[in-house]
Order: sequence, then structure tokens, then C-alpha cells
Amino acid sequence: VFFYYYCCRDLPVEEAEVCRAKQQEKDFSYFLKRTRDCRDPHWKPQREYVDEKWWPSINYIGYMGNLEYHVKDLLQSLESSKDGNSAWEKFAQTGWGESGNQAFLQKDVAPHATHAHNKLRKWYSNCDEKFVEKFWEMEWNSTVYSIRKKNLYGADVNTSQCELL
Repeated sequence: VFFYYYCCRDLPVEEAEVCRAKQQEKDFSYFLKRTRDCRDPHWKPQREYVDEKWWPSINYIGYMGNLEYHVKDLLQSLESSKDGNSAWEKFAQTGWGESGNQAFLQKDVAPHATHAHNKLRKWYSNCDEKFVEKFWEMEWNSTVYSIRKKNLYGADVNTSQCELL
């Protein structure tokens, strides 16, 4: 419903019907291509959320992949001028979790295999990967922040049949 509302409803009738059908089929390749002209801000590159003039002023960027570490690091860097305690010590070091004795965003570190790469390959093809690399290239090439490129398919995979639009 969300995808259709933002990305399909204003299309000409025939295209909107195709869009609805592709959504119901869960056609991920079609979805990726629709993000290029869809008005939904979720698909917009991160780089476009902040005006260029502000990037030089940004002095800390945390990443979702290491959120626990980055939040702790940031909160430890914020110290009170009154008592010298950090925001981490005051608000996040303890008092969280079901028992109230965990740190903010502390996660269960018990090892478990998810086999995420194999699951992702079910929906995400080598052509999809090339499409993402092309259209969100500014994300991996930013000099201000870094988003690590994660490849499911090797560079030697034949992508000559891919339609990158």
C-alpha cells in the first residue's frame, strides 16, 4: 500500500496497473527502478538530505551497523560543564533493558548465523546490484562520510545483459 501510494498512484492508468501488479508480485528489480522517479524520501540518497553548505560543519557521523558503539562514543564525548559527567554516564550507562540493568542500545551478542547473503540473493540479482552501484554511487564516493559497499556478487560476474536505464 505504501509503495503504491507514493510511487504508483499518479502514473497513467496502464502504468499504475503494472506498478500495482509488480508490487503484488514483490518484483524487487521493478521496485529499484521505480525509486528513481518516486517521490518517497526513503529512496533518496543520504547525501541529498543535508544541504552541501552544512557538510563541513558536521563533525560526527554514526552508522546503523555499529549503532551501539557510535551512540556510546557520541554520548561519552558530551560532558556537563557543571559536574564533568558525560551524557553516557548520566543517561545511558545503565537503566535500560528488561531488567533495567543494561546500557542504552546494548544488544544480545550471542552468536547466531543468519545466512543473510543467501536470503538476499533470492530477491537481489547481480543486475540489481549494478543498478544500485550506479544510481547511489554518490553514497560510496562521499568524502564526508563513508558507506561501505557490500557486494553479493563478485566483480567478475557478467552484467552485460543488465538494463541500467
